Amino acid sequence: MAQENVRVLIALDSNKVTYEATLWYMEEMYQKHHEIFIFHLAISPTILTPVGGKEINQWAHDQFEAKEQKLKEGVEALREIFDVPENMFHYHTMEPSDQEFKAEHLGKIIVDETERLKIDMIVMGCRNVTQKRFLGSVSDYILKNTEACCMIKKFEKHDVKKMDSMCEVEDVKVEYS
Repeated sequence: MAQENVRVLIALDSNKVTYEATLWYMEEMYQKHHEIFIFHLAISPTILTPVGGKEINQWAHDQFEAKEQKLKEGVEALREIFDVPENMFHYHTMEPSDQEFKAEHLGKIIVDETERLKIDMIVMGCRNVTQKRFLGSVSDYILKNTEACCMIKKFEKHDVKKMDSMCEVEDVKVEYS
């Protein structure tokens, strides 16, 4: 009897911690019957800087698009390294259309996507930031509002300090023999 696919959503944002969590999942948990849905919640700098004028907004948008392409290429390289069949690997970018960047709002977007895709497991990276204990976090919101199994890779402060932002994703080197 064939094993049923497990639908896994991997949540990415603009921080390298989420890419590292993706790598952790691939190394430690991925199995051939996992169908992977990479969900990149992309926040364009043109949303963050609406007063910059047309030229600055275009420059910011171009920079965003270049970084998004590098992220997509990095994730595709992981797919190839771990020999994930193309039909079991899906990449989706969603750019919020408003300026609501509170954890609750971003978490709701991911929970809604999880329900729409009938996801069994969510994989996320989490920075160990003391403030988040009081202000909340996206992973907190998701844990409280989804029925999917949640796997959260927590990175300590010293790990986060070593990591660059996702804009340097071209420097991430993954080598396997």
